[in-house]
Amino acid sequence: MSTPELTPPTAALFPLAAGAQREENICSMVNFAPEYRRLMDVLRITRIVEIGSEAGVNTQVLLGYARSRGAKLVAVDPADVHFPFDAEKEPDFTFFRGTSAEFLAAPLPAEAVFLDGDHNYETVLADLETIFRSRAATGIKLLFLHDVSWPWARRDIYYDPARISRPHAFHAENTASPYVAGSPGLPPAGYVTADAEGGPGNGVLTAVEEFLARHDGWEFRRLPVLYGIGILVCRENLAPGEEPALRPLLDELDSHRELLSVLELNRVENLCRIAGLNGKLQEAAGVWRRDQAYIGELDKKLKDAEEAWRKDQAYIGELGKKLKDAEEAWHKDQAYIGELGRKLKEVAEERDRKLREAADIWRRNQAYIKELGEKLKEVSDERDALKVTIAERDRQLQDAAEVWHKDQIYIREVEEKLKNVSAERDTLGNKAIELERSLRQLSLSLPTESWRCRDSLFRRLLPRGLRNRRRLNAARQLLDSGAIAVLSLDIFDTLLLRDRTAELERFAGTAKCQASRFPRFSPRELYDARALAHRLAYQSVPPVQGCREASAERIFTIMARILGLPADAIPALMEEELKYESAHLRPDPVILDLAKTARGRGIPVIAVSDMYWGGRDLSSLLERLLPAGQMPQKVYSSSDFGVSKASGMLFDHVLRELGCAPEALLHLGDDFQADFLSPFVRHGIRSVWLPGSSLRNRYRKFKQSCRERDLHERNIFHGL
Repeated sequence: MSTPELTPPTAALFPLAAGAQREENICSMVNFAPEYRRLMDVLRITRIVEIGSEAGVNTQVLLGYARSRGAKLVAVDPADVHFPFDAEKEPDFTFFRGTSAEFLAAPLPAEAVFLDGDHNYETVLADLETIFRSRAATGIKLLFLHDVSWPWARRDIYYDPARISRPHAFHAENTASPYVAGSPGLPPAGYVTADAEGGPGNGVLTAVEEFLARHDGWEFRRLPVLYGIGILVCRENLAPGEEPALRPLLDELDSHRELLSVLELNRVENLCRIAGLNGKLQEAAGVWRRDQAYIGELDKKLKDAEEAWRKDQAYIGELGKKLKDAEEAWHKDQAYIGELGRKLKEVAEERDRKLREAADIWRRNQAYIKELGEKLKEVSDERDALKVTIAERDRQLQDAAEVWHKDQIYIREVEEKLKNVSAERDTLGNKAIELERSLRQLSLSLPTESWRCRDSLFRRLLPRGLRNRRRLNAARQLLDSGAIAVLSLDIFDTLLLRDRTAELERFAGTAKCQASRFPRFSPRELYDARALAHRLAYQSVPPVQGCREASAERIFTIMARILGLPADAIPALMEEELKYESAHLRPDPVILDLAKTARGRGIPVIAVSDMYWGGRDLSSLLERLLPAGQMPQKVYSSSDFGVSKASGMLFDHVLRELGCAPEALLHLGDDFQADFLSPFVRHGIRSVWLPGSSLRNRYRKFKQSCRERDLHERNIFHGL
């Protein structure tokens, strides 16, 4: 509804500032423009920040002030504001799209700040604390706060409740009423507000009062009008002579508090009465509309009833006439029926005689047809069975011939490759064993402080115990200090040490064990199916932070499908691989001693691993290998959660379940990325990297590359 124009005598009685509102419920901060302009003029403000622009009405007034005083204006709002002016052509204006917390995180010079953003306790107090911490850097002198009076002084309002960590109970249809009883109040204009008014941590004014109780050096004034404006003065940033010039204006604001309270309370009550009357008017309009619709429906039904009555009368007259005609026709029909009856009786007797004769003939024919059908079915079944048997035998013969030819070719190729690979493997294996024996003898002859050697090549060849002595001593000192609440250990190559077998070599050894359980498959077929299932399982999982995590159940399900095995064969395949794994693993006595030390100090020990085996399977593997009483309290596996240590996201679940701070968790492992860099950078976890022997790692990588080259040469991965 447009605002009517005032008569000249009336307009002369009410001088309004530029941009002032003339609406039923004036709520914009622009109505306080005369007050904040006088205060900024006294302090000669040149840098202004407005947090919360909404439609840009107050922003336009502030921009006009900035132009006239040669000041700079910055507007902050998370929404895309459509300003009533061309913002890009204003040299003294800057718009920052984001929340108040994002803007205040990097303090900029601002002598006056208008805080008109999210009007709730948590947001206002957080913004005030941020402004306080950066007061020296920004040089703030004046802080104008909107909604420090009724209705949001003691009641939170939420533009976006998802941004608030601890909102009060709220509802979208709340009304703000100043009365004790449930009388009509002002609606929240589409926002959600707290259900209750008052109490701790509720409302804008409550946040201001708590801020003033925490910090000295600030002076606060408030106008007791609807919505209201609050003025915070930072006395420590005022120049000499500015506070005496500002004091009369602040005292003048307090001089009209009682008169403003009477006028504004009267306006609040009138607005609430208008809201109640509007609600009743809407209810009455709804009742009137329903009554009019019901009356129209009744009128339509009455017209339909009159029309139906007239049609019924005409139809009754027609029925009377037809009834008379029908009576005359009935008498004639009775005479005719009598004559037909006699004739029909004679015809019926003749028909019954002929039907009995035909029935006898039909029964004899049905018996003969049934006998022929049975004989025909027997002949047809025998013919179909012979066709199926012949076709199946032909197919089996063709398949057997093709398989035989392929097997002969494949066997010849594999025999030639095995001869070459076996000779090369034996030669390299013997050299690696001799070199490792020499390094072990060299490490025993070194002095106790040999780990301090700075030669990079020599450090890579040092055995693991000497290389990591300083890091393990540091871990023990952390356990003794009492700063550690939980000890976390990597499983493979840390808590459990492998022999020199690579991953694909372990698949080959497992295939030989599985062949004893499934004799119809050769170890080569089981190995190929295991390697292919491993690749397929990891490729079918979408990456998370660049890492793919597949589960053992998924891998062996694919393997069973490749081999054509039923689902009940999957546990047997998994059990054979676990048996083989346990036969090629041994616990590290140094790590076991460190875990024993942690348990002696009451520190729980957990295990965290990037592995396709689940936590239950890893626990079963540890029970087979660890001494009694050395089992970790909890085992976490990347396959259970779908995220890895390498991405750092597995430690999110570990910290959440343990409920401890990251700096209270000590983690040890052999992988630089997964066990040291990711937990330390992402969470701040205290991590210790325990690298293995460089020579041992190179030997395992060599064995892995040999197996992969063999698979690629036989085209097992083609088409993936």
